[in-house]
Amino acid sequence: MKQKKSLTKEQRDALNLNLHISLNANAGSGKTSVLVERYFSILEKAIRGELDVSPDEIVAITFTRKASAEMLSRIIKRFNSAFETTKPTNLNQEVGLDYIEKVRTIRNKLTNARISTIHSFCLQILSNYPIEADIPVNFREISESERLQLLDDAFNTTLMEWLDFPEKKTTLGKILSNISLADLRNLTQKVISNIDLWNDLQKLYSKSFDDYLQVLAEFFGETYHKCFNLFIQFFDTFFETYDGNEKIQEITTQIAIFLRYSKEVLQDKVNFSNALFDFETWNNYLNFVNAILTKDKKPRKRYFNEEVYEEIASKSREFAKMFAFFDKIINLNSFKQKVKEKSPEFNVEQRYFETSKAIFSFIQDVNNNFRKLKYDEGFIDFSDMLIKTNELFERHKNILEEVRNGIKFLLVDEFQDTDQLQFDIIRQLVPNEKNIGKIPNLFIVGDEKQSIYSFRNADVRVFQDAKFYIVELNDNNEDAWKLDFGKLKLTQTFRLKPEIAGFVDRTIGNIMLLSDAEPFSEFNIDYEPFVIPEIKLQQYQNPNAQKVAPITFLFEKTKDESIQTENSNATENEQENQSNNEETPKQSDYNKLDLLIARHINFIVENDEVQIYDKDIESFRTVNYSDFAILSRKIKDLAKIASVFASQNIPFIFQGSKNFFSAREIQDIISFLRFLVNPKNDVALVSILRSVFFGFTDEDLLNISTSTNEVLPFWIKLTNYFNILKTEENAIGNPDSELLSKINYAINVIERLRQLVSILPINELIHRILVETEWHKKFRGFKNFEQILANVDELLDYAREYVSLGFRTILDFIDDIDFISKSGISDADRFGFVSSNAVRLLTIHSAKGLEFPVVYLYRIDSEPRTKENIDVSRQIGLIFPMVVYLDNEVHKAPTLQNLLASTQLEIEQEAEELRLLYVATTRASDYLIITGSVAFNDKNECKTKYHLQKILEAIKLKVANKSSERISCDFEIKILKENDILEKAKINVPIDYYIDSFNQEKAKVAKAETETSVGQKEIIKLIEKIQPEISRNIFSSTKFNIYSVEPKNYIKSYFLGIHSSLSEIMKTSFDEEFETKDNLIISSIIGNTIHFCMENVSYWFSQDNFYIDKLIETIENSMFQQERLLSRDIQNLILEQCSNIVQTKLFKQYKDIILHSPKEFEILLPLGNDFLTAKIDLLFKNPSGEFEIWDWKSNNIKSATEMPDYAEYYRQQMETYALALSYLYPEQQTFRAKLLFTKLARPDINDSDWTFEFCWNKADLRAIESHLTSLITKMNNLEV
Repeated sequence: MKQKKSLTKEQRDALNLNLHISLNANAGSGKTSVLVERYFSILEKAIRGELDVSPDEIVAITFTRKASAEMLSRIIKRFNSAFETTKPTNLNQEVGLDYIEKVRTIRNKLTNARISTIHSFCLQILSNYPIEADIPVNFREISESERLQLLDDAFNTTLMEWLDFPEKKTTLGKILSNISLADLRNLTQKVISNIDLWNDLQKLYSKSFDDYLQVLAEFFGETYHKCFNLFIQFFDTFFETYDGNEKIQEITTQIAIFLRYSKEVLQDKVNFSNALFDFETWNNYLNFVNAILTKDKKPRKRYFNEEVYEEIASKSREFAKMFAFFDKIINLNSFKQKVKEKSPEFNVEQRYFETSKAIFSFIQDVNNNFRKLKYDEGFIDFSDMLIKTNELFERHKNILEEVRNGIKFLLVDEFQDTDQLQFDIIRQLVPNEKNIGKIPNLFIVGDEKQSIYSFRNADVRVFQDAKFYIVELNDNNEDAWKLDFGKLKLTQTFRLKPEIAGFVDRTIGNIMLLSDAEPFSEFNIDYEPFVIPEIKLQQYQNPNAQKVAPITFLFEKTKDESIQTENSNATENEQENQSNNEETPKQSDYNKLDLLIARHINFIVENDEVQIYDKDIESFRTVNYSDFAILSRKIKDLAKIASVFASQNIPFIFQGSKNFFSAREIQDIISFLRFLVNPKNDVALVSILRSVFFGFTDEDLLNISTSTNEVLPFWIKLTNYFNILKTEENAIGNPDSELLSKINYAINVIERLRQLVSILPINELIHRILVETEWHKKFRGFKNFEQILANVDELLDYAREYVSLGFRTILDFIDDIDFISKSGISDADRFGFVSSNAVRLLTIHSAKGLEFPVVYLYRIDSEPRTKENIDVSRQIGLIFPMVVYLDNEVHKAPTLQNLLASTQLEIEQEAEELRLLYVATTRASDYLIITGSVAFNDKNECKTKYHLQKILEAIKLKVANKSSERISCDFEIKILKENDILEKAKINVPIDYYIDSFNQEKAKVAKAETETSVGQKEIIKLIEKIQPEISRNIFSSTKFNIYSVEPKNYIKSYFLGIHSSLSEIMKTSFDEEFETKDNLIISSIIGNTIHFCMENVSYWFSQDNFYIDKLIETIENSMFQQERLLSRDIQNLILEQCSNIVQTKLFKQYKDIILHSPKEFEILLPLGNDFLTAKIDLLFKNPSGEFEIWDWKSNNIKSATEMPDYAEYYRQQMETYALALSYLYPEQQTFRAKLLFTKLARPDINDSDWTFEFCWNKADLRAIESHLTSLITKMNNLEV
């Protein structure tokens, strides 16, 4: 039986209820257990009468709703284990009725305990004081998709408002000459979504230009003053004692002048900061550095003998980041000097600042419109919950006092993920003010090293500030010094194997230990080594533990011709001018490494001698697939390795999809919902009939569709066809009993569900769909059933959360999902594993808070995404490429603001990447496997990069160019004895590495055919193949055309997502003079605009009236939708073509039909096992009653003689449309398609001079269908 573990001294100290406490907890140290125990300790003292507190006076804040539910569950379990309803356990007192009643009362109140996220906590406060908080009384919590849609509406409204005012229009032009409209939209969304960032930018851009320059100077001083002084101290000391040689006399004066100036002037931080703008200082620095160092910052051999050369070279490497930044400053100064010579009055820094202020002014207007839209709709979002609560507390001190008095204990979990505004709210509740009476007891717990959610606004600096705040709160407590004034730590790890703990201490500890020679940053944190409980050391004294080394490296060898041996015979000048050309290996073929990982996993699973320690049974056991986790920085890498696992019969659950709504099973359920709310939605009905829900074949659907010539909804056709079959069965006996049975089952199920649509909430309706259709039985035989089940569970979770937001209809739910699918909104918060014997594939961010016996870190040599051109720094402001015009030339101007902001972001990102690496390495309890690429130069020296390089350097592992090797390393660890005595010890840790292959001998002892539930080895291959992001079972004419012309382009577009240059051109910046000049317009943009105008022709043309002002408005609307501003000449060209079209004989003859015909008519119909889609510009029903296809073509065609050539190019497109139309109108015998070349249109022109017509009969269409089916077969069988 598993024994209850006693608390450690560190954990017991954290239960002190007389102190405010900040608890910094190492990975696996049991911080959540301590939080639960502290909560229970409060309840226990309340029951004993030592504290006057009730559960509703204890507030616990967690990071996610799931964490809140888990914490409540653990607290109730802990409470129930300690107390029964009739008597206490482990309490030496006489039990009375009052005592029993107190236990029962607290137990009942625990059901509604105040354990929630910070947003839910604030939401409850706002619900109590909506008027005082200035929010609608009947407010609703907005969903993420609704928020983004409203924000998009606010952006568009603001854009139109700015275009209506000449001054703002001019300013907008200047903005868009530097960044594209799409970038402006993304930047706006980023700033408005991060309230801390918003507040910082408001402060920055309320400053004058001179004051802002002082901000830059202060940041520069804070970041580089310390390392610069260290640099000066080193060389000052060095040259005081170095005699050198005769040649050194050449530069003695330069050296002496700069060193003396640096010591006397730049040693002062304020002077150093202001030197940022002093050209002379930078010139003196440049002269000094160039005198003693080469371009690549190596010592000049002419001045230094071999004895001191390496000393200076080593020291120079320490200052590499400072050198790199200072070089950029010098290049910037050089550019400014050139600008000053050409335009003395032009100040590039001021222009950048003014443009930044203009951008932020636009964002402010968007935010104002956004807030108004939210208020009008009665919505509040997550940011509002925090902002409004903080403002409520600031404006209404009586309400703040009332809320504060209702809280006696405030506990906050995962504090490293807190942002500044959340901390501001906490400080208002727990103020450090002398004149305030009783305040809540504050307890915060987290791990700064695990702060990895900056993209969700988390700020690691807040935890550091909070620790000092805790000290201030305890200042008047006489006993606070005994526990370091509340700054406590949990250093012991109960998760990590001692060898892994020692490895992490050595590697991550060394990497995080930044020297004073590196730029200073508030985002860098101190590393706290692990302490190993002695019992943990004893647990792993297992004779089979080293069959596989606890630390293993799996390498893929790559070739890099750029890695060359340095020419030792090169001349000094060559050495001094030569840059370091040794590049890190390129990652090319991932399959080798993925296969190596798969083989390594199978070896461990198949080998009885490889064991892990199971805490549940407190003994060792063999390894199951469910004990493995593959952690990757990038989602796309998980998809790649998943395909290899599938080929190797390794079962897995892929927790890597950014948007699970695209899964087939989810789409089927959504289609079911679409049909239930709209029985006329034929596409949805056909989809669910073809799905696993009902299993109709294409032949079944075709028979139903062609059972009548009437144009009826498919649901009516289905019920009518059922009645026909039923009548025939009664008349002549069993005509098609199988189809009759299918239809009968489908109609009965759907009718039952239709009656529930208006009754059940969305999540219950989805559940009923699954029950009524016996979904689980039908899917259970699928190879990827576990993955499917996980996806459906996620959909149900999402539906439950959506219902909890307040009144929402099924249509709202479907719209929400459509928007999420379109926008690719990540859903990283929702996470849960299915109980299955399968390897887990997940991102490092998703793995936080989890642990696995065996962890593979995937490609840690892979660098994070490159920085974006458009970004924002909390401290410096906006980052964008500044465009200036000098001497009729366009220049991308470097600026101090851009440079410092980019540097600040790089430092911040680098610090978070190290924390991410710490999180990844500490997920493993028994075995840690690190993977990546290596390359060897012609000296057989191993070259790698990024984190992998840093780790190998930290453990001083020199990888030899051979297939495998086992080495050993001594790691120092801290061990805590049972008597709480801390000792240091060295452990010898075996480390394996394999390059390209894994050939370990498999276990000689065969596995038993049946194993206990602990060691089950049933292999289930969960998925067969990772599909491309764009569905392969929906085919369009565009796909057919691209594949027919060039299959490689089809693979690039629809498998790899690499599209034509149009999308890239659309993202480029506007020219500054965008109203009169537009060099980026291409025919596709013109074509899109003409299509839009003809789609809306009934708006600007009616009967005999042509409204030119409305046509201009339509053109402008199209430009707005495409995020392009066209030149006036281009707009006039489009205006002329549209005007000519409505004046042709053809248009005049059929204008009534044209104006009322369906436009942009979409068709989605089954073709074999796939779908055929077509979008017809105009579905024209001619006087004979036949439907024709009209398609507008805006090609740059010069005369009618060129039409046959163009028509031939569009033939397959028109054939596809005609085939789709023939399915829709099977009774029609002849199908025509008309190409209308808009550039040839003229008033009263003959039809044959600007249109081209195709015509097909039934036989032609059968041949077309055969051809397209053949194409689909080839396209479906393509391999990437």
